[in-house]
Amino acid sequence: MPEPSINTASAGAQLPERRPIPLNAMPQIPSPRQRARRRWLQLLYWVGALVLATLLLAALASFMAQSGVDVYAVHKTVVMVKPYGIAIQAVAIVLIGWKWRAIVLWGRRKGIVKGHEFDQVLALRNKVMAFLLAYLLLIPIGPGGLARVFGAAP
Repeated sequence: MPEPSINTASAGAQLPERRPIPLNAMPQIPSPRQRARRRWLQLLYWVGALVLATLLLAALASFMAQSGVDVYAVHKTVVMVKPYGIAIQAVAIVLIGWKWRAIVLWGRRKGIVKGHEFDQVLALRNKVMAFLLAYLLLIPIGPGGLARVFGAAP
Protein backbone atom coordinates (compact mmCIF):
# COMPACT_ATOMS: atom_id res chain seq x y z
CA MET A 1 0.00 0.00 0.00
CA PRO A 2 1.54 3.38 -0.98
CA GLU A 3 2.20 5.97 1.70
CA PRO A 4 -0.36 8.76 1.89
CA SER A 5 0.95 12.04 0.52
CA ILE A 6 1.22 15.00 2.87
CA ASN A 7 1.01 17.45 0.01
CA THR A 8 -2.69 17.59 -0.79
CA ALA A 9 -2.34 20.07 -3.66
CA SER A 10 -0.83 17.51 -5.98
CA ALA A 11 -1.29 13.93 -4.97
CA GLY A 12 1.17 12.58 -7.53
CA ALA A 13 4.04 15.03 -6.76
CA GLN A 14 6.94 13.74 -4.74
CA LEU A 15 8.20 15.78 -1.81
CA PRO A 16 11.91 16.50 -1.73
CA GLU A 17 13.95 14.10 0.34
CA ARG A 18 14.40 15.29 3.90
CA ARG A 19 18.00 15.24 5.01
CA PRO A 20 18.98 15.42 8.66
CA ILE A 21 20.59 18.68 9.74
CA PRO A 22 24.24 18.07 10.66
CA LEU A 23 25.06 18.83 14.28
CA ASN A 24 27.85 21.24 13.40
CA ALA A 25 25.41 23.41 11.39
CA MET A 26 23.31 24.19 14.46
CA PRO A 27 24.44 27.07 16.68
CA GLN A 28 26.23 25.81 19.75
CA ILE A 29 26.25 27.63 23.05
CA PRO A 30 29.60 27.00 24.71
CA SER A 31 29.46 25.51 28.17
CA PRO A 32 31.19 27.25 31.08
CA ARG A 33 33.90 24.61 30.88
CA GLN A 34 34.51 25.37 27.19
CA ARG A 35 34.63 29.11 27.89
CA ALA A 36 37.14 28.58 30.70
CA ARG A 37 39.26 26.40 28.42
CA ARG A 38 39.13 29.05 25.70
CA ARG A 39 40.23 31.74 28.18
CA TRP A 40 43.16 29.59 29.30
CA LEU A 41 44.15 28.93 25.70
CA GLN A 42 44.04 32.66 24.93
CA LEU A 43 46.15 33.38 28.00
CA LEU A 44 48.60 30.67 26.97
CA TYR A 45 48.76 32.15 23.46
CA TRP A 46 49.58 35.64 24.73
CA VAL A 47 52.13 34.38 27.25
CA GLY A 48 53.77 32.35 24.49
CA ALA A 49 53.80 35.37 22.19
CA LEU A 50 55.38 37.47 24.95
CA VAL A 51 58.04 34.84 25.61
CA LEU A 52 58.78 34.55 21.89
CA ALA A 53 59.05 38.33 21.49
CA THR A 54 61.37 38.51 24.52
CA LEU A 55 63.57 35.75 23.11
CA LEU A 56 63.74 37.47 19.71
CA LEU A 57 64.70 40.79 21.29
CA ALA A 58 67.32 39.09 23.47
CA ALA A 59 68.75 37.32 20.41
CA LEU A 60 68.84 40.62 18.52
CA ALA A 61 70.60 42.37 21.41
CA SER A 62 73.10 39.51 21.72
CA PHE A 63 73.78 39.59 17.98
CA MET A 64 74.29 43.35 18.05
CA ALA A 65 76.68 43.09 21.00
CA GLN A 66 78.76 40.31 19.40
CA SER A 67 78.84 41.68 15.86
CA GLY A 68 80.35 44.98 16.86
CA VAL A 69 77.40 47.12 15.79
CA ASP A 70 77.81 50.67 16.99
CA VAL A 71 74.88 51.08 19.38
CA TYR A 72 75.25 54.85 19.35
CA ALA A 73 74.88 54.93 15.55
CA VAL A 74 71.73 52.81 15.82
CA HIS A 75 70.40 55.15 18.52
CA LYS A 76 71.17 58.17 16.34
CA THR A 77 69.24 56.59 13.44
CA VAL A 78 66.27 55.75 15.66
CA VAL A 79 66.18 59.29 17.05
CA MET A 80 66.31 60.63 13.50
CA VAL A 81 63.41 58.42 12.31
CA LYS A 82 61.21 58.79 15.43
CA PRO A 83 59.53 62.09 14.39
CA TYR A 84 58.35 60.48 11.15
CA GLY A 85 56.76 57.63 13.11
CA ILE A 86 55.04 60.10 15.41
CA ALA A 87 53.77 62.06 12.39
CA ILE A 88 52.41 58.89 10.75
CA GLN A 89 50.60 57.95 13.96
CA ALA A 90 49.19 61.48 14.30
CA VAL A 91 47.87 61.33 10.72
CA ALA A 92 46.31 57.92 11.46
CA ILE A 93 44.57 59.37 14.54
CA VAL A 94 43.26 62.33 12.54
CA LEU A 95 41.94 59.95 9.86
CA ILE A 96 40.21 57.82 12.51
CA GLY A 97 38.49 60.93 13.88
CA TRP A 98 37.60 62.21 10.43
CA LYS A 99 36.26 58.88 9.13
CA TRP A 100 34.70 57.66 12.41
CA ARG A 101 31.26 57.12 10.89
CA ALA A 102 32.71 55.09 8.02
CA ILE A 103 34.72 52.98 10.47
CA VAL A 104 31.62 52.29 12.57
CA LEU A 105 29.62 51.42 9.44
CA TRP A 106 32.39 49.01 8.40
CA GLY A 107 32.24 47.44 11.88
CA ARG A 108 28.47 47.13 11.50
CA ARG A 109 28.84 45.33 8.16
CA LYS A 110 31.43 42.97 9.61
CA GLY A 111 29.29 42.18 12.65
CA ILE A 112 31.67 43.82 15.11
CA VAL A 113 29.13 46.53 15.99
CA LYS A 114 25.63 45.18 16.61
CA GLY A 115 22.52 47.02 15.49
CA HIS A 116 21.49 48.11 18.97
CA GLU A 117 25.03 49.45 19.66
CA PHE A 118 25.35 51.55 16.51
CA ASP A 119 24.21 54.92 17.91
CA GLN A 120 26.18 54.40 21.12
CA VAL A 121 29.38 53.65 19.22
CA LEU A 122 28.88 56.69 17.00
CA ALA A 123 28.52 58.80 20.15
CA LEU A 124 31.85 57.44 21.49
CA ARG A 125 33.85 59.40 18.91
CA ASN A 126 34.97 62.10 21.36
CA LYS A 127 36.07 59.55 23.97
CA VAL A 128 37.97 57.52 21.37
CA MET A 129 39.73 60.63 20.13
CA ALA A 130 40.65 61.65 23.70
CA PHE A 131 42.06 58.18 24.34
CA LEU A 132 44.06 58.20 21.10
CA LEU A 133 45.41 61.68 21.86
CA ALA A 134 46.45 60.51 25.34
CA TYR A 135 48.16 57.51 23.73
CA LEU A 136 50.00 59.74 21.26
CA LEU A 137 51.20 62.08 23.98
CA LEU A 138 52.21 59.42 26.50
CA ILE A 139 53.68 56.61 24.38
CA PRO A 140 55.27 57.81 21.09
CA ILE A 141 56.03 61.37 22.22
CA GLY A 142 56.52 60.50 25.87
CA PRO A 143 57.06 62.64 28.96
CA GLY A 144 60.61 63.55 27.89
CA GLY A 145 59.42 64.77 24.51
CA LEU A 146 56.67 66.83 26.12
CA ALA A 147 59.19 68.32 28.55
CA ARG A 148 61.46 69.28 25.62
CA VAL A 149 58.52 70.87 23.77
CA PHE A 150 57.52 72.96 26.78
CA GLY A 151 61.11 73.89 27.64
CA ALA A 152 61.32 72.07 31.00
CA ALA A 153 64.15 69.74 29.95
CA PRO A 154 67.43 70.59 28.21
